[in-house]
Amino acid sequence: MTEEDQTPLPLSTATPANAADSDGPMTATELHAAVHGLRFHTALDWLETAYKAACARPTEMIERAKRRVERLQEDWERYDVMDHDDREALSDHNDSLSGDMSAGIVSLALVREAFLISLFHLWEKQIKDFGGPAVCDKEGRYHHDRAMGYLLSQSFRVFPRELQILKYAAEVAKHSEGPSAQKLLDLRPGCFVNDTTAVNVHYERLMIMPHHIDFAFVVVRVSGPPRGLLDL
Repeated sequence: MTEEDQTPLPLSTATPANAADSDGPMTATELHAAVHGLRFHTALDWLETAYKAACARPTEMIERAKRRVERLQEDWERYDVMDHDDREALSDHNDSLSGDMSAGIVSLALVREAFLISLFHLWEKQIKDFGGPAVCDKEGRYHHDRAMGYLLSQSFRVFPRELQILKYAAEVAKHSEGPSAQKLLDLRPGCFVNDTTAVNVHYERLMIMPHHIDFAFVVVRVSGPPRGLLDL
């Protein structure tokens, strides 16, 4: 989710400290990690595939509108002399294409926010299933600091700050302004639209870009249970 580091990280090759040797049978603990690693990465693969599919249609709408606008501009330049009705028709067509582009841009923004929320919920659910009480508070809810401590104790390559940013961003996308919005503004002002000095951050100012989502998928993938021996 950072803007400073947009370079995709390598997929996780980390294994739990007590990973089984390839020549021997897995223990119950190792089998638990392997099963959850398979579930985690399978669910993440499905979610990422769905995200790309959801982006395809509005992206196509935007690109098609851009091409038509370019052709329209060529028509303007080709015909120096046009009567009033022709100019009005071309102007109306240009307005229509601009509307298509705007609709595509808004659709993409909504898709990104929806999948940002889904990505954090996937992380939260999968890590709770994997770590159980060790990653939860007394009420059984996902607890970020406890989860990070547990995963680090398992020798996982986790990114606590980036996962915290993902959590705040998902909460802002769901609930608008509030404590999470201010925390996100402090940690990652680039997630908001040209407003790093706002006292009250509003939902409309949230701006999730493609590289935010791409990086969030990488961070979640690297930080979770490894694919393990069952991913054949």
